[in-house]
Amino acid sequence: MCGIAGYIGDHISETHKDTVRSICSNLQHRGPDSTEITPTASVCFGHTRLSIIDLNEKANQPMWNNDRSVLLVLNGEIYNFKELKKELSFYSFTTLSDTEVVLAAYQKWGFDFVHHIEGMFSLVLHDINKQQTVLIRDRFGKKPLYYAQTIEGLYFSSEIRSLLKAQIVPPVINKEVLGYFLQFQSVHFPETIIKDIKILPPGTMMCIENGSRQIKSYYKQEVQEHSTKEINYNKETFRELFFESVEKRLVSDVPLAVLLSAGIDSNLILAAASSVKKVDAFTIGFTEKDFDESKLASISAKAFGAKHHITCLSENDFLHAVNNTLVAMDHPSGDGPNTFVVSEQIKKAGFTVALSGLGGDEVFYGYPHYTRYEQLRTNPLFKTIPKFVFQLLDQCFQNNQVKKLNALKGIINDPVKSMAVFRSNFDKKLMRKIFGLPYATFDFPDNRESIANSISMTEMNYYMHDTLLRDADQMSMAHSIELRNPFLDQNLVAYMRSLSSKQIRPPKNILFDAFSQDLLPEILNKKKSGFTFPWDKWMRGALYDFCKNQMLFLEETALFNTGSISMIWNSFDKGSKIYTWSRVWPLVCLSFYIQENNLEY
Repeated sequence: MCGIAGYIGDHISETHKDTVRSICSNLQHRGPDSTEITPTASVCFGHTRLSIIDLNEKANQPMWNNDRSVLLVLNGEIYNFKELKKELSFYSFTTLSDTEVVLAAYQKWGFDFVHHIEGMFSLVLHDINKQQTVLIRDRFGKKPLYYAQTIEGLYFSSEIRSLLKAQIVPPVINKEVLGYFLQFQSVHFPETIIKDIKILPPGTMMCIENGSRQIKSYYKQEVQEHSTKEINYNKETFRELFFESVEKRLVSDVPLAVLLSAGIDSNLILAAASSVKKVDAFTIGFTEKDFDESKLASISAKAFGAKHHITCLSENDFLHAVNNTLVAMDHPSGDGPNTFVVSEQIKKAGFTVALSGLGGDEVFYGYPHYTRYEQLRTNPLFKTIPKFVFQLLDQCFQNNQVKKLNALKGIINDPVKSMAVFRSNFDKKLMRKIFGLPYATFDFPDNRESIANSISMTEMNYYMHDTLLRDADQMSMAHSIELRNPFLDQNLVAYMRSLSSKQIRPPKNILFDAFSQDLLPEILNKKKSGFTFPWDKWMRGALYDFCKNQMLFLEETALFNTGSISMIWNSFDKGSKIYTWSRVWPLVCLSFYIQENNLEY
């Protein structure tokens, strides 16, 4: 894991080299072990390394192939590099790293090498002989890759802020995506919150040749890799795929840990990891008993022989940490502080790699609104009640659930647009009336998948990519921690895509069926609650002044209709059932981000 940066143009000057150095200087937290830049005639690549596999300095990047005709920078891990190495015996390897295996794979398969590698990665490769450069991002977008096109050429980096601090583009907020941010707490690819900075979409590659660039997909979830036809669920096959996924992600030359809650996802990872090697587990606990899962997590950790580290977090603790937490936010979001806090504890304990349960809900249909959607879709009463009845109820009752029912009435047979309703913080009426902004939705053109797969793919391409993966990366890397996600193994996902909807009924029935023998009854029988901070209590308590000041600043920016931000804060302050903490906190984060990065608006 590391930070990558670079410039791609017609020629390389000292100014270009200095700029790449400047970008790298702001990526040190991602790679504190070494920093190097390598120029050629038309590209200059930079790399800050977090040493995890092959700690020898020979494995530092940027890395050349044997004849120095191909230059590579890679952020991430290639999990099947040892298997691939056996197929690439023609190549004279000088390191034990996964990076060099990518160079050899390119030499054998050209750009098709991407179909052979498994892992989480963003990489940039330059072929001197062909005068081609390619930027590639992993299938699900686990690792970020931002870029900015200037008059001279294209700059890229693992983080937005490094491009801003190097003054690649003006620090201007992207007003076109503000409505989307209000609704979904983040921004959808390829856009970002900064006007002239884009993010390469997951599962794509950008090919640059003769001054022109083209982005094309090399992976699409709806194309089933496992099979072109539905297959019958096999418990042992599924178990084998999952245990293989976890075992791949245990490869490391540095200490490794597991993020543990009382949920089934992280406990399954702990169970699988513990069957291979001894690991430590890390949990966040709270003084608020209704949110605290540390006792149940401790029981599980003890059962699997894992040393358990608990960080008990109070609202005053977080008040003292909130500035550092939000400073680490490379892109504003409504999520992420939990990863920041636990990553800090993991680093203090001497670990560099951790396994996370991220993706379990998206791949295995675990969110409660999946079940609510299915209940509504098949409910004859919901189908027969006229639309105007829901409109009247919406006018009479100031309640978010009623608003969602009204919004779902006309689109309930479209799972993609329905997921947007469940995810949106504000409905169409509020977006227009309060903010004067258009209403955004989700879209999958020509989607012919089953309802279950449509829901899963939508959640993975929007909420998981735009919010969860981005936050997990930026908050863990703030402490030089690499997070790995076993549930986002491409073979495991492909297997799920090949099952019929009847075989994968939510919520997570397939996990309970396959792994009930591996988990404690207390974990299996625990009601799903989701891991979150006691935000409502904290924002009305220790964080009150902090949040209020952020909202006051945001009101003064005039980015939204006059009085809209003040109205939201005042409504929250009075206990509104519409303008709850989940509507306010993303705005607090946006306000802080604008100030911290001196954005123009």
